[in-house]
Amino acid sequence: MKGKANHNEEGTKANGTFMTIVQTTKKLGVSAYHYMCNRVGGTFEMPSLAQLIKEKSLVSGR
Repeated sequence: MKGKANHNEEGTKANGTFMTIVQTTKKLGVSAYHYMCNRVGGTFEMPSLAQLIKEKSLVSGR
């Protein structure tokens, strides 16, 4: 095994998705850790990222 985490296209896509979620939560001022736990744990107590983006755009007038 080489030292790389991504050995195939599927791993590369998963990593890209994860990084996008982390960057988006950071921009929205949301904890990426808490968001991931909320989604993976199935509690869905937090709004979706899409909903948070929509709310932020309404507040900022964009």
